[in-house]
Amino acid sequence: MDNKVILAVDDEDLNRRLLVRRLSRDGYTVLTASGGQEAIDIVDTEHVDMVLLDVMMPVMDGFETLKVLRTNAPDLPVVMTTALGDSGSIVKALNSGASDYVTKPINFDVLKARMEGIFTRLEAAAKKSSAFKVEIGSKLGCYKVMSEIGKGATSVVYLARDTRLNRPAALKVLRQSVCEDPVSLARFVREAKAVAKVDHPGVVQIYDILDSPCNFIAMEYLQGKNLADLIAEYNGPMPVEKAIKYSMQIADILAAIHRAGIVHRDLKPQNLLVDNEDKVRLMDFGIVKIVGSDVNLTTAGTVLGTPKYISPEQLDSDIGEVSPLSDLYALGLILYEMLTGRTAIKGDSLHAVTYEVMFRQPEGPRELNKEVPEALNKLCLQLRALNPCDRPQTAEETVNKLKAVLSSLK
Repeated sequence: MDNKVILAVDDEDLNRRLLVRRLSRDGYTVLTASGGQEAIDIVDTEHVDMVLLDVMMPVMDGFETLKVLRTNAPDLPVVMTTALGDSGSIVKALNSGASDYVTKPINFDVLKARMEGIFTRLEAAAKKSSAFKVEIGSKLGCYKVMSEIGKGATSVVYLARDTRLNRPAALKVLRQSVCEDPVSLARFVREAKAVAKVDHPGVVQIYDILDSPCNFIAMEYLQGKNLADLIAEYNGPMPVEKAIKYSMQIADILAAIHRAGIVHRDLKPQNLLVDNEDKVRLMDFGIVKIVGSDVNLTTAGTVLGTPKYISPEQLDSDIGEVSPLSDLYALGLILYEMLTGRTAIKGDSLHAVTYEVMFRQPEGPRELNKEVPEALNKLCLQLRALNPCDRPQTAEETVNKLKAVLSSLK
C-alpha cells in the first residue's frame, strides 16, 4: 500500500518520530501534526489519504478534532491511536466516526494490517462505484438529476425530475464509501421503510427505494426554510403565538410517528422544514428506532443523535429506555429555542452536553422572554424534565396542553 499519504497526529514528539520511521519503512509518505487544529489545517490544504489521530491531546483532544474532520472531510479514514483501551472509549471513537481504533503501545504489525484493510475496502468501493457516478444530467432509474442540494457524512441529496410523472423529487444517495458497511446500509433502508409507514401531511413522502445503479431513496421535494434558519432570522425570540403553533404541528407529527411505532431520536430544528404555506414538515429519519423490532443496528452503549438536542436517556441508559418521551424532550428544547432565540444547551461536545443535561438546572424560557405565559413556561420545563416520567406522557397530551395555552392568549 505505497504512495499513500498518512497524517500522524500526536502531541508527543517521540511518538510522531516513531510513526514516521515505521510507516516510511513500509512505503508511506508521512506528514505530522502536534495538535488538533494543526491537523485540521493540514487536511484542509494538503492531500491526505488517512489520519492516525491521538485522543489525549491538550487544547483540542482527538474526539473534538474528529468531529471537525468528519464535517470537513467526511470520507477521510481516521484511525484513533491512544492508551485508552476501555470499551467505552472505543465505542465513543467508533460512534464519533473513527474508521478504526488502535491502542498504545502500538503494535505496528496490527496497525499496518488495519490500515491496509481500510485501504482495500475503500479501493473495492471505488471500483464498484466507478461503473456509475452521479452527475448533473445523469439518470437514476426514471429520475434525472438536476442539481445537488445538500450533503452529509453518509449521503448526498440531489434535486431530480421524475420523468414518468413529470414532478420534482429529492434523491438521497448513499455515499459509495459506506455502501460496504452493512450497518449503514441497513439503517439507510430502514429510514425509507420507517417514513413510508407514516401517513401524515407533516412527514416527507417516500416515492421509491432503489439499489441500482446505486443505493438511493427518492422522496418528495420540499421547498421552504428549515426551522433553524427561520429561528436565526428573528435574531431573538419568535412571537409566542407562532412558536406555539409550530410546536403543535411538531407534536402532532410526533404523535403520528409514535403511533406507527417509531422513535425519531434526532429531532432538531435542522430536520424540520417550514414550507411556503407555513406548515412544518419532518424530513430526516436516519437513526429512527422501530419499537418492538428485533433488528438491532446499534451497539450497546452507542449514543445516537445531535448533542444539543439529545435526551438524558440517550446519554445514560440508567435513566430509562429511549422511547417516544425522548422525542418530547427534544421538542422541549426546540420550543425553548423558538421562545428565546437561544439554544437551551450551550455546550457542543458530547462531554459538555452530558454535564449540562445531568447537572445543570433547566432554565425556563420566561427567564429570558417575559412575553412567555407561565403555563407555557411550565410546559417547556416539563418537556425537558430529566426523568422521562415527569414529562407529558404522549405527544397527543402535549398537543392538548399547547392548545390550552394558545386559547388563553385570545
